Amino acid sequence: MTQIKLSEAERKALILKIIRYMNVNPAYREHVEKTLLKRTYHRFSNESQA
Repeated sequence: MTQIKLSEAERKALILKIIRYMNVNPAYREHVEKTLLKRTYHRFSNESQA
């Protein structure tokens, strides 16, 4: 599995692009962004400890 190192800003920008591409309902967008950012952060931090 290839690991890509992204800065916090790059990761957020990528997630925002994905969300816009998926055309998330604006009412849910903020919730989705927070959830995705949280999940991504936990996943990346867990990987770095392993």
